[in-house]
Formats: sequence, C-alpha cells, structure tokens
Amino acid sequence: RYRPQKAKATGKKIAIIGGGPAGLTCGYFSALKGHEPTVFEALPAAGGMLRYGIPEYRLPKDLLDKEISTITELGVDLQTNKALGKDFTLEELQKDYDAVFLGIGAQKSSSMRVDGEDMKGVYGAVDFLRQIGLGKTPKIGKRVAVVGAGNSAMDAARSSIRLGAEEVILIYRRSRDEMPAHDIEIEEAQHEGVKLQLLTNPTKVIGENGKVKAVECIKMELGEPDESGRRQPVPIEGSEFEIEVDMVVAAIGQKIDMEKVGVNASKRSSIEVDESTLQTSVKGVFAGGDGVTGPQAAIDAIAAGKRAAIAMDQHLRGLKISLPPRPFSAEKIGVSESDFEEEPKIKREKMLEIKPADRKDFSEVEQGLSEEQAIRDAKRCLECGCVKQNNCDLRDLSQEYEVDVNKFEGAEMLHFDIDSRHPFIEQDMSKCILCARCVRICDEVVGARAWTLSERGYGVTVETSFNKPLQETTCESCGQCVSTCPTGALVQNKAKFDREFLWPPKRVETVCPYCGVGCHLNMEVDEKGQVIGVGNLIGQGPNEGNLCVKGKFAYNFINHKDRLKKPMIKKNGKLTEVEWDEAIKFVSSKLNNIKKNNGADAIGVLSSAKITNEENYVVQKFARAVIGTNNVDHCARLCHAPTVAGLAQSFGSGAMTNPISDIDKSDCILVIGSNTTEAHPVIGFKIREMALQNKAKLIVIDPRKIKLAEHADYHMRQKPGSDVAVINSIMNVILSEGLADKDFIADRTEGFNELEKALKDFTPEKVEKISGIKADDIRAAAIAYAKAESASIFYSMGITQHTTGTDNVLSIANLAMLTGNIGRPGTGVNPLRGQNNVQGACDMGALPSSLPGYQAVSSDAAASFGGKWGCEISEKSGLTVTEMTEAAHEGNLKAIYIVGENPMMSDPNIDHVKEAYKKLDLLIVQDIFLTETAMMADVVLPSASFAEKDGTFTNTERRVQLLNKVIEPVGESKADWQTISEVAKAMGYDMNYSSTEEIMDEIAELTPIYGGINHPRLKGVCLHWPCPDDANDGTPILHTKEFTRGLGKFHAVKYRPPAEEPDDDYPLVLTTGRVLQQFHTGTMTRKSEGIEELAGHAVVEISSKDANSLGIKDGQKIKVTSRRGSIEPIAKIASIREGTVFIPFHYAEAAANRLTNDAIDPVAKIPEFKVCAVKVEK
Repeated sequence: RYRPQKAKATGKKIAIIGGGPAGLTCGYFSALKGHEPTVFEALPAAGGMLRYGIPEYRLPKDLLDKEISTITELGVDLQTNKALGKDFTLEELQKDYDAVFLGIGAQKSSSMRVDGEDMKGVYGAVDFLRQIGLGKTPKIGKRVAVVGAGNSAMDAARSSIRLGAEEVILIYRRSRDEMPAHDIEIEEAQHEGVKLQLLTNPTKVIGENGKVKAVECIKMELGEPDESGRRQPVPIEGSEFEIEVDMVVAAIGQKIDMEKVGVNASKRSSIEVDESTLQTSVKGVFAGGDGVTGPQAAIDAIAAGKRAAIAMDQHLRGLKISLPPRPFSAEKIGVSESDFEEEPKIKREKMLEIKPADRKDFSEVEQGLSEEQAIRDAKRCLECGCVKQNNCDLRDLSQEYEVDVNKFEGAEMLHFDIDSRHPFIEQDMSKCILCARCVRICDEVVGARAWTLSERGYGVTVETSFNKPLQETTCESCGQCVSTCPTGALVQNKAKFDREFLWPPKRVETVCPYCGVGCHLNMEVDEKGQVIGVGNLIGQGPNEGNLCVKGKFAYNFINHKDRLKKPMIKKNGKLTEVEWDEAIKFVSSKLNNIKKNNGADAIGVLSSAKITNEENYVVQKFARAVIGTNNVDHCARLCHAPTVAGLAQSFGSGAMTNPISDIDKSDCILVIGSNTTEAHPVIGFKIREMALQNKAKLIVIDPRKIKLAEHADYHMRQKPGSDVAVINSIMNVILSEGLADKDFIADRTEGFNELEKALKDFTPEKVEKISGIKADDIRAAAIAYAKAESASIFYSMGITQHTTGTDNVLSIANLAMLTGNIGRPGTGVNPLRGQNNVQGACDMGALPSSLPGYQAVSSDAAASFGGKWGCEISEKSGLTVTEMTEAAHEGNLKAIYIVGENPMMSDPNIDHVKEAYKKLDLLIVQDIFLTETAMMADVVLPSASFAEKDGTFTNTERRVQLLNKVIEPVGESKADWQTISEVAKAMGYDMNYSSTEEIMDEIAELTPIYGGINHPRLKGVCLHWPCPDDANDGTPILHTKEFTRGLGKFHAVKYRPPAEEPDDDYPLVLTTGRVLQQFHTGTMTRKSEGIEELAGHAVVEISSKDANSLGIKDGQKIKVTSRRGSIEPIAKIASIREGTVFIPFHYAEAAANRLTNDAIDPVAKIPEFKVCAVKVEK
C-alpha cells in the first residue's frame, strides 16, 4: 500500500477537533509536514458524516477504516469519545498544543418549523442516520414519512426500508425536476419502494399520547422562480390532508452547533474565519469544512482540511500565511452533440448491483465494475477537458488577476474544428488568443515559417500557408509551437488516456539520447512509471530550451512492447529467453575458452556512442583489463575518426573548438559536409537565425540544396569527394588576395611555407574542373570568409566519411589557421558529432590506440592505468571496427562483444559484414531491442535505455552533462556498466562498482582532461573539458593562447579522387546521410508511429534532369545498384547536383549500406560512405 514520505519532525503539536473528512485530512497533511497532530472525535469512531451520515449500503465501513488506518499509520494520534466542552475546552488545548483546528462539521438537523415536531417519533435526518451508524436502530413502525428531497432524505428513506418499514413516503414541496438529490439516488429510492409525495408541504405533526400519528400536509403549486432559479411553491388554499405515519424524519437541512466552541460566529451562525488564512477570531485557532461553510460535499471538507494544514504549517514556521488560490476555471461554450458526430455512441456499462427486492439489509448495493467493464467504460470518454489545464499560461494569469468570466458572457466566439491530422501536433484554434507566439518562434527561432497570421480585425486567425495541413507545409515537426503556446490551442497529439489531465506528471530533467547537441529536456512520467511526454526547459542547456522533432516526440521506444526484457541464448538455432545467471555463465565461459585457446586478440569489443561515459569507460576497461586486448572501438570509426586523427595532428586536440553559444558571435559561418538543420536541428536553428536576421554571412558547400542553402549568401555544389580541392582553392584565393592573418601564422603556427607551395596549384579555374563549382563563386566565398572579423566552420560526416577524410579535416584546420579564426569567440573548427555520446566514447578510450583522455596505449600513461586496474596493458594498437570485420572474415577474430551498436545497418557493404559475422564462434549483443545485428547473435543481453539509468554524456562541444534516471529499467534489463561488471566477475576479474558516480571518480583520477569533473559538481555548473582539477571551471574555447600541441601545424594536403568513381556501368555518384525525422539505424525512431508517418520509407533523391533522362517519376519505386548490391527505394525528385543521388541510411528494408563502398581512409580507417558509383533503373 502507498506510504507517503514524511518531512523531518518539527516538534510542533496540533490539536484537531473533529474526526470527519476535514479533521482527518488536516491531520494527514500536518503529519506529512513533520508535525504531531492529535484528532479528538466526540463519537466512538472517526469518519464524521462519512461514517454516521452515509449509510453502509453506499459506503462500507471497512473501506472507510482502511482509509483512516493510512492516516493513523503516519503518526496521527486519534482519540475517540472526546468531545469539546465536555472532555476539554478550547483554552485547555491552546495550552498544550501549538495550533488548533476546528473541524466540527454541521451535526444538527434543521427544524421543519411546524407544530408538533418535538413529539416522540419525529427525528432529524442527521440524528436518525447517526443512530443507525452507532448501531442504535430506532423503532420506526410500519409507515415512515421523510420530509425533504436531498441526498440525506434519500438515505433516510432507503434506510427506513431496510429497517423494516412497509411504506416510506417522501414529502417534497416542489416537483420531481426540482429535487436536489442526485438522480441516481432518487431512482434507486423509487426502485426500492419509496413513494414520492410531490408538491406537498407538511403543516403540522399530529400525535396521540405524545407520539406521532400523522402528518398534516397542504398541496402546493409552482409560482414564479425564486433566487435559486427554481419556481417558488405556493400553497393551494383548502387542500389540506393527512398522512398517517408511525415516524417522521425531517431531512430539510443541517446546521452548526456553536455552543461551547469558543470562537466568534458568523452571520450564518457558522464559525467565522479569515478566508485568506482560515484563522478564527482566536489566534492560532483555525477552522474549515462544514463548520465554516455549512453542509457541503465531502470533497469540499477534504479540501478545507488540506488548506488548513498548509496555513497552520506556515503559521508554525513563522511565515506569513499565503494559501494557494483556487484554480481559475472556465467552460468551453458552444459545445453540442454535433461536435462529437464522428464519435461512436456506446452505452454506459451497467454496474452489478443487488436487486431491489433483495436489499433487506445494509450490504453494499453497487458491486462495482469488472476490470474489463471499467476499461470499456473509460474508453467512452470524449476527453472534454483541456489537456493544458495544469500548464496553461492563460489560466494562470486569469487566476492571478482574478478575471471574471461573467463579464464576457454572450460575447461572440470564433469556432474551429479540431485538427488532428498531424501525427504530433493537434490544433484547437477555438482556444487561440492570437498572441502570435507560435508564429514568432517558428519564424524567428526555428526558421521554418510554417505559421502565419491571416485576415484582419476581429477575423484574424493563426493558420498555415494557404491553410494547408501542417504536415504539408514547411513545418519541421519540432513542437516549438506547442511548447510556447500559452493555451490549449496547440498541444501534442496523443491517443486517449495518454494525455495529462487532472494530475501533473512527474518531471525529471535529463539529456536527449539522439544527436550530439546534448539538449536538456524534461521527461514526463505518469503514475504507472511510463514516459508520457517531453517538456522543454526554457533557457537551459546547450539548446536553451529548444528541441527538434526527435527530442520532443520520439520517446515512444522507451516503453515500446518490443523492448528486450530478458537475456536470450541461441538454442537449436533460435534465440530463447533465459535467466541472467545462465546468460552470464554462458558468456563468461565462452570468452574465457576463446581467450585460452586463441589468445586475447582473438576477441573484439565494440562500445557505443549511445551509452554513458561511465559505461564506455567500463567497456574499454573490460577489453583491456579482463580480456587483455586493445581490440576495442565504436561507431566514431564510422563518423568522426578523421576528426580525432586530423585535428590532433593540426591542433593537438581532436574536438570542437568553440561552444554552440558562440554561433551568435560569428560574422561568417561556413558549413561544409553538414546538413545541419536535419542532423543537428537545434544548431541548425541558430545558424539559420543568424542568416535570416542578416547577422552573419552564410556559406554552404554541399551537392544538395539543403535547407540551410535556401538562406545562404553562397551555396556551392561540389562534386562529392572534391572537398580538399575546394578548400585548397579557397585558401589559394585568400593568399592571392593578401587576406591571410600573417601575425597569427607567424606567432602561433608552423609548416606554412610547405602549405603555401602546395596551394599554388589550386586556382579556382583548375578546381572548377575538379569540383564543378564556378571559379567566381569560389573567389566570392573565400573573400567573404577571410574578411570576416570572426568566422567559424561547421562540418560533419560529409567531410569525414571519405577515403580522404583525414585530409579533408587537415584542410579545414589549415583554412582556420590561415585566417586566424581559432581561439576566439565566434571562430573555430566545429565538427558536429552525430550521436549523443560519440564525443564521450572517444574521450573514454573506446578506441584501439587510445586510453581514456586520448593517452596512447604506448605511452607512459599505460602504466598508471595498469597499476590501477591490476593488469598489464598491451602497447600494440588494436583493431578498428572495419578491421574487426575483415579479421572475422579471415577467421582470425573468433568473438565480438557488441554493446549498443548495430553494424548490420551502420557498416558499409553490410552483406560482407554479414558473411564475416557468420564465421564468428561467438557473437554477443547487448542492446535495448532485437536489432538486425542482435538477430545474428549467439547471446543477447537486455540493456536499460538512457531513461533508466544515470551517468554522464559529453556533447559535441565537449560539455559534460549529467544524465538522470527517469524510470526503472524495463523488465529485467540492466544498465550496461552493471552487465559488463557481472561478466567481468564471472571471468575472474573483480569489477565491483557501486554507482556511476564511483566510476566517474576513477575516470577523473586517471584522465587529466576530466580531472576536475565529478557528479556532484555537474549538478551546479556547466563544464567543458579540459577541466584538470576542481579549481578549474572548464574550457569552453580551446587554443585561446596556444594550441594543445604548442604551435598549430599546417599540412600540405594534395587532392586525391574518391576510391570509386562513376563509369559507363555505374554512371551516378551515391552519397548517403540522414533525414530530419529518423536517426542513425532507426533502432529508436522507427518505434514511433508518428515518426514513421512523417518519414516511414526510404527515398532516393535524384535531380529532375537525371530523372527525366531515365524516365523516372516522383514517388515511383526504383532500383539502385552498386557493385556490392541492390535496393529499391522510392524516387524523390529534388534539388541535387546532376549526376549525384542521395539515400538516407535509416531503413533496413532498403539499406543504403548494402551499396556503400568499404574502402577506407588509410589513417583513420573510416569507410567511404559518401561516394560510390551506382546505377538507377525503373
């Protein structure tokens, strides 16, 4: 059973008079706040009117007792049979307690004000029901008259039936329509035999020998409406008649007994309180519930008890009492059945209940719904409430300024149909207040310009261009409009019951698991522990609160039904679920045997850019200390290995030099080999904003007309693979125009003379023939870059994924140094990392030649690691990802342990990879889903997702960020560091970490660039490595005074063509990449129905000229073939360089990497994903 956590004890004592709903609630919340409440109840048991006013056939006492036990178990002292004025006085309580709460309720019945009502056999309804609750059953006779028509009257009437009355007559002075009791109560009373005597009013109680004998009544008719809106009953003269009865129950109202209370009474003869503090006329004495308001619903008394607990807590802590205001609420007007015409009409589920003829005692009548019935009934819900009620700026402001909605009654309101066609964004423009925040954020921040203000005057509306469906506009589905909308006009389009209504979700701040930007976000969790949404953290993190479509909406994979929940071992050719002990024993035994028989280097380990720094550290430690090999790598080999290799040679450090926030300080931005708005959307927002607002010149070098190109001052479409020639030509122009930064070159670099000689051969005219870019365009862009005060370069895999990838990076470094655009705000060389922790995985030494912190395995640092780990580290560099594949194919590598990677989608020439993996003796895959690679595995171990663990990620700008655990791991999945530790122990190595914080402390001890980084510190500050010690605040900008290597080094790089160029058989060039909505191998994003609706199939972009020459139409399925295989994507005619086609690599059913070339860069060992020769056929 739920046990709430109490605050630290305050030592303050609270006396609560009255054990009804208000008093018990006050005690509950007072105990939670650390106080010591004592509840004094005058009757034998607590519950108040819930126990003594509501009969047990409606509210069983055992259920009530269970609820009360939850309160007393918190430490609330309950003392029964203790009455105010009899057993103690208010003054006595004030001496012994620090505060007092009066929750005495309305315990007296109101008078009928007729002659004879003090006669024996006449009861007030409150007294009558109390007697029943106490087990003191009144003698009722055969005929009972109940006067009144509220719920208490129904309870009295139905109770009389159960006590044996042969006839129960309910007398009411108005008609059936005016009866205030709930309809269901009236209907049930009639089913049980209660007769309604309507338009009748008692005038006298007639008795005999002091006991009731009859009730004299008069007929009534309805006149004009009174203040309540009901028609006033008027007596009909001469219509008097008598009803013979044995008992009369007067159920016409309740009142408060103010005798002996000891505080001032209000004009209504109730307890007088200050409504802003709930304090009575006596200081330190508070009151709430029916004793203050008069008889109300139980929930009102409960609310009063909670508010009183808040007020008393503030009072006891010496604070000014400030109670939370009552929420502002307004109804949506103009709603009719026509609004729900498309909804199926389903009848309400019939609850199982005791038949009226069998209701002979006080057994509970309604037996409840079965689980199946409850689900069916819940599905009938039309969701009339607003999903933004807990997060509505308009509601909050209306509440703050006490807006009176009645002033707007009768005003004309524009009505719009709800538009749910977009998979992620629902539009209810009837709630739009025309603040234009959606229009502005889409225009000024995102740059998509999907929303606009239409019409004029009172008819102004927010619409899409030409009122198209949102998904058919320039909308990027980022949800920024949803996050900024102050009302429910734009909300996330969720299925029924996945929405937030009455209860705000738990929110946990963490880091996005997708690209390298490392966006901060709020994960929203429901009461079942499932992620139901993502919130924006305005102004926080590298993203400053902005999110893209994946970060905002593609979280469905976390709780997806296909998540791996138990380990699996392949038995008889089929993966079969097993227990963890069996799986760990199997893995450790197999690895030990292979190591014993074939040596440690017969085993390879692939770590992951998706797991935390701490987990990457543990994985590479496992490879080196447990297995004994440097055969450890990860997917950086396939994306930014040339960055690490190239920038390390030029600068001494292979990472982004400047923070994301520096984009605002750039005067010129050069983007090459990066479709930034799709691969790193939030950075794309900032670059596009700079261009749209004319704050910086924008140069885009890309064979496709990517979205940034639409806003570029210069867009140069190079032939894929000609990047070195283009960059060299730009430098050639800079030198010939005398725009090089001579002082910077002289003071801070070396190797310039060799570069200068090499560049003479790269004139724009010569490079035009190589690249296809016009010479004048090269000159104009070069001059714009060189003349800028602060110029920055952004690149990604369009630069690195080449056999000349390292040369490309060296050339970019040359360009930045040539112009002195290094080490200052707004400048720099900024490689954009593709995955959330690819930077961190490299930092942690998941590389075959580097220990954590880029310390070579052959360096003196190896001894420090070996000493700490209790092993000797090999000085020989291990195998890369691509080399492991070849070694497996050749039979030299016997086992591969893969954590969070999917080579059967991400590696080039995947048919070759498949053949290599088939030759392994052991393939272990540790992941969150049964990926294409996991399907081939001998053992599959279930991993916890990013939302189910803690640790750190390091984003593209070297910012180390704390990842917080949001929910518990799904099924029996475990954090990767825990699984690796268990395998290590089973193999005989004691890897015994208790937390990720402990792992990070070890990282800091052995890794100088992380020396000052630890979990507690990351909770309060933003740290970019290098951060060598606790006194250091990190290094947002690298190379400010000197390069990591001392002097920056120029490299004379010559142009080399791609490994495979088009010919007569394969006349087109294929380049690959990402689309906005999908991510990497699709493991996570393709589990989202909304993402699939937006981008659910593979396309091949082809120029209109090429399409026409081949007779290909837009939307047609076509065949694309390389020397390695064929796939069949859908043709998409796009603005792309003639002779070039583009295919995204996310789709297993048309895997682009079935076509790509596995030729590699000789330095970084990266495959040439960006250039291969293909042919296209219908």
